[in-house]
Amino acid sequence: MIEEYGHTLVISWVTFDENGQPHSQGSDLKIRRTYHCDLDSGQEANEDADFWWQQVDKTERYTVPTNDALFVVLGRGVKEKSADSKVEK
Repeated sequence: MIEEYGHTLVISWVTFDENGQPHSQGSDLKIRRTYHCDLDSGQEANEDADFWWQQVDKTERYTVPTNDALFVVLGRGVKEKSADSKVEK
């Protein structure tokens, strides 16, 4: 779940193993702009990263899957109030 986003992305996450059992989970994971993230270890990383927090400009940002990572969207309607602020829920 996205908790905050702007220059820094703050998320809660759960990853699952090949049997569908939780493998890694946590909250308040901060990923700085243009950094990669490994959700298995729950930290910014270069190797074994699951996604890249791409910053095109001040307002255009993307989470870009890497290393064949797959993601599921569980909800929609997250809005940015302002850069680096809490997200409306």
